[in-house]
Amino acid sequence: MVCSQAETNSNNGEVETYTNSPSYLFNVSKLTENLYLCGACALRADTFEKLGITCVVNCTTREELPDPPLPTTIKTYLRIPVLDSSVTNLLQYFHNIADIIKKVSLEGGKTLVHCIAGVSRSTSLCLAYLLKYHEMSLQEAYTYVKRRRPCVRPNNSFFKQLIDFEIENRGIPSVSMVLDKNNQSYIPNLYVNDKLCCQLKSCQKRHCGTH
Repeated sequence: MVCSQAETNSNNGEVETYTNSPSYLFNVSKLTENLYLCGACALRADTFEKLGITCVVNCTTREELPDPPLPTTIKTYLRIPVLDSSVTNLLQYFHNIADIIKKVSLEGGKTLVHCIAGVSRSTSLCLAYLLKYHEMSLQEAYTYVKRRRPCVRPNNSFFKQLIDFEIENRGIPSVSMVLDKNNQSYIPNLYVNDKLCCQLKSCQKRHCGTH
């Protein structure tokens, strides 16, 4: 897979990405001044240097992704060896990674969190950080991150763990798990609207050429 050269795109200060790819899957997405999110394809030494990244959190197993070459500007490199699976306990890492991101920020550094696609595992860790240190509810954090990286979608199990984390930190949940009758599984209620939007876009595409 060939990764694209880094450049900056912005949309009224709302969305900032750092590759020239048309797909968010290949972009580095800026979440805060000190936190970035991406997938494996965007891992480039020149991107790290351009963004001033000093800490990298890798949420993959070594079998999925070997350690990437890192520039000397990276002071901290952490691997969270987990799979994007319904049986993975990601909750056990939420506090520790959130604390590390906060510590790096206080020291004037910047953290980049990634997994394979920058969709599920790494997004979940970023949501936990925003929930703990930016006084956001889980619903607010998810909306905030999705606005900046539209492809995010933690798996259902990770979202349930994030709900548990929110209850631990805020006392009450802002997101609930609801039954998806089509798949006979429980999904976050936030995904119900996402599903409706996807269905609407699919319908629009089907009829686009008939008018």
